[in-house]
Amino acid sequence: MQEPETTPARVDFMRAINRSAEAYHQVRAELPSNPSYHANQENQYKAGLAFLGQLPILYDLPSFQLYIACIAQGVSVGAIDGADAGRLCHVAQTAISAWKLANLIVPAAQMKQKAAQMKQEAAQRKENDPTPLPPKGNHPAGEDARQAALALPDHKAQMELYKSLRQRGIPVPSETDLRKNPLVALYFCDLAVNHLDQLPPPDDASGPQPDPAANPDPRERSKQAA
Repeated sequence: MQEPETTPARVDFMRAINRSAEAYHQVRAELPSNPSYHANQENQYKAGLAFLGQLPILYDLPSFQLYIACIAQGVSVGAIDGADAGRLCHVAQTAISAWKLANLIVPAAQMKQKAAQMKQEAAQRKENDPTPLPPKGNHPAGEDARQAALALPDHKAQMELYKSLRQRGIPVPSETDLRKNPLVALYFCDLAVNHLDQLPPPDDASGPQPDPAANPDPRERSKQAA
């Protein structure tokens, strides 16, 4: 089995995980040996608090990953009870949901609202658009929307990008809405092409993975299509 590549970011990540375990073992080492049952329970509680005191603050995707890794480490070294691990993971899930709302769902809704407003303004002006519709399935309304439609990848590449976002829990609008609103479609395509590594992993990441050679990364296919 090939060892994972060692990078400065990975080294910092592992050090952060080990800090919690080191705090736990240090407290255990400083406590009296051969304690009674009740004293041992109290010692375990004190050492567990030292471990929890080193957990990262939950504020972005890397901190979520580090937090979950620390919880797993705490269970393995005996610093965290299994029941407590479930409660701590629930805290992480709540933080992830709040992050999605602030960074993905709300901006997407604002972009969709802006696109609808632009469409309404274009309808009020009743301008005739002599430019033929691009063969990508996205119907522009106005100059900004027309430019967005021209910048989109082909229809098949778009579908693959949207699929990759939905697998990560991103609420992508329906295909009908995306075809009518090139600005919204371009927003989600850009999210999948340039920011996929900042999103949560796919829901089925634990299952069998496809052969990369048989199914290339959608971001690469999008770049080729462009």
